[in-house]
Amino acid sequence: MNTKHTFLTLCNKYDKIEVPIIQRDYAQGRETPDVIRLRKKFIDEFLINALVENQKIELDFVYGSILIEKKDEDKKKIFIPLDGQQRLTTLYLLHFFVALKEKRIGEIQDSLNKFNYETRPSAHDFCTKLMNVVKVKDIKNIKFDITNSEWYRESWDNDLIVAGMINMLDTFSKNELLLKSGDSLLDRLLDSKDQLISFYFTDLNEFGLTENLYIRMNARGKMLTEFENFKSEFYKIINYNHELLEQVK
Repeated sequence: MNTKHTFLTLCNKYDKIEVPIIQRDYAQGRETPDVIRLRKKFIDEFLINALVENQKIELDFVYGSILIEKKDEDKKKIFIPLDGQQRLTTLYLLHFFVALKEKRIGEIQDSLNKFNYETRPSAHDFCTKLMNVVKVKDIKNIKFDITNSEWYRESWDNDLIVAGMINMLDTFSKNELLLKSGDSLLDRLLDSKDQLISFYFTDLNEFGLTENLYIRMNARGKMLTEFENFKSEFYKIINYNHELLEQVK
């Protein structure tokens, strides 16, 4: 069954949205000439334009599986995206940037904290810090403010996911249309009825499919190496043992 969602309605439906280790890095934030050109078309000319001009758009399908995490009496419902990671990460960053720009981050902080690269400790820590301690003096210089803040770790410079996220925030900060817009953009993103930016969501569990369908392939259909397969399975084993996670970061 396909259900139409916005990023926030998807976040509010689950306790966590956890990007699995089998997914590739955040490609939409890369700094290669081809990606920069595509980012200009998708971000500047399509996504941001739709938001500012209040024009509805649909971002195709997002597929994933549902995991039930049980701990004592507590039970959490976790969504594992298997296709749509790139779009979800971009929407996550867009919501954060708009809320930060309008000084309303507190209104969606709980929802945004549900999204994370849970099985990748470095990216996970960056997202946690970004959502909970970030202070930006000048939204136009968000990249400089983040990378020169006290909480930012130099080791994150070598994390392709973190670098990609910062590049995407930098892309937002250079978009004059977005910067000069009024303070109503977050309201548009929060409108679950109008659903300005939406996508269709499919739970693969309903079809008897899980991440095993993708475990040997990355987002380009390329076979993973033996080490990548090992790394994926290893992080699954220690994922919910936070003490062990700290030891292997």
